[in-house]
Amino acid sequence: LTGPTQEVEGMVREFRRRRDFVVGELGKITGLELLVPKGAFYLFPSVKQFVGKRVNGKLIKDDVDVCQFFLEEEHLVMVPGSPFGTKNHIRLSYASSMKELEKAVERLARGFRTLREAY
Repeated sequence: LTGPTQEVEGMVREFRRRRDFVVGELGKITGLELLVPKGAFYLFPSVKQFVGKRVNGKLIKDDVDVCQFFLEEEHLVMVPGSPFGTKNHIRLSYASSMKELEKAVERLARGFRTLREAY
């Protein structure tokens, strides 16, 4: 606790950069609601605007179905919020490389666009 902090400070800066990138990109997605985390390496956005949509004949009933949709359609893994007590939220980690995060936000934007345009 009393040793050098340079390594930790560097990690904090890098995670802040990644957080700000992902938050900025997800903020462009119409219908997605999120708060900026202050001490975590994941986001917990609300996906309630996308619940009730029907895509490829499947009804998106809840956050679990949203996660299943992204797994099947966009090959993205995310965790439903229901097990954490927040229905219709998803948990997205930004503890990955910037290269992977850039690919992920493209897939998220495309998938949420598909859901938004669904009936």
